[in-house]
Amino acid sequence: MTSPAPAALALPALPPPTRLLAPSPMHHAGQGVGHVVAMAVVVCAVAPAAVWLARRTGKAAPLDRTPSLVALFGFVVVHDVTMAWMVSRNPSGVTDVAAHVLLGLGAVQFWAPVIGGRLGPPAKVVYLFGASMGLDFTAIYLIAIGCSLAGVSMVMLMLPVPFAGAYVLTRWAVAEERAQRETELRGVVAHSFQVGSPADDARSSPSSPSSPGLAGMLPMATDPAVATAADEMAVAQPSGPNGVQPKN
Repeated sequence: MTSPAPAALALPALPPPTRLLAPSPMHHAGQGVGHVVAMAVVVCAVAPAAVWLARRTGKAAPLDRTPSLVALFGFVVVHDVTMAWMVSRNPSGVTDVAAHVLLGLGAVQFWAPVIGGRLGPPAKVVYLFGASMGLDFTAIYLIAIGCSLAGVSMVMLMLPVPFAGAYVLTRWAVAEERAQRETELRGVVAHSFQVGSPADDARSSPSSPSSPGLAGMLPMATDPAVATAADEMAVAQPSGPNGVQPKN
């Protein structure tokens, strides 16, 4: 008598990979947009103002300890993951506040290299435009899962980041053009002060027999004896009206 074959072990069904970030029923149609608007205010208004205030008060030294690349990629990751979770799961209460605080801390560190930081204009342009592309990944995800209104709102409300990059790029281009013009102007002025024609060189040369030159005239002008003789000659020769000597 043969024994029955053992029954196959039943494995529990695993949730799909997107189950964690799947959209949950929202309380109202604008719930996801509300999270996006709050995020935009924190990232594009509160955080830059906090960095500017820290620079003005001299308390921004801790912000400069983090490398720029770490601040950039760290903020992009924190922003994308946090916003995808907030819009899809719709948290509230303490969890919602904690998520916005985390975003605010990351945004402050993100703006630190740009506002009075150690980055030059070219690095700031790459930094800001690179961040704007990374921040759009969340918007693409939100549109893909059906939260199209929140995704489009995120794209529109995060435009201050690429606008800041365009502003830095414009100021950099204007400064470079101004510096080029000043360099050319200094070259023209320096060339105009150089010795002109060979005839001018011969007239101004000290070795010229017809003119003592500037170097030979300066000692004569500063010699007291020469000055006294010139005064005596002026007194000995009276002049008429308008400084013209009378004819004999």
